[in-house]
Amino acid sequence: MKKSQAITTAAVLVIIAGFLLWHSAGDHPTPPPIEGLPWQIETLANGDSRVFGLELGRSTLGDARVRFGEDMEIGVIAARGEDLALEAYYNNFTAGVITGKMILVATLGQVDTDGFARAGAFGGSI
Repeated sequence: MKKSQAITTAAVLVIIAGFLLWHSAGDHPTPPPIEGLPWQIETLANGDSRVFGLELGRSTLGDARVRFGEDMEIGVIAARGEDLALEAYYNNFTAGVITGKMILVATLGQVDTDGFARAGAFGGSI
């Protein structure tokens, strides 16, 4: 009889301990999900994409400046024989838990970038 009472008591204690452990695990709030990571691309209702809070093909460099800060460096970039591109560069960028550098490329027409080159914008060298 004593052996069965000990087994019953041990079983009840294990059940109570399991319940307490399970219940206390629910007391810790779930941390909020990390947002703003490069692979977190949102597809919008119109089929466009949003990443880092910017709509690809719609947001402006001004939108990026508001979102990421004034320390953007802007330049006209071109490889030999290719069209010019307007790029914005952030030397220090944090996306969620990832830090690095970010380059944003603006979509401009040929006339716009040629105008930058002729005007000698951004230091006069391309």
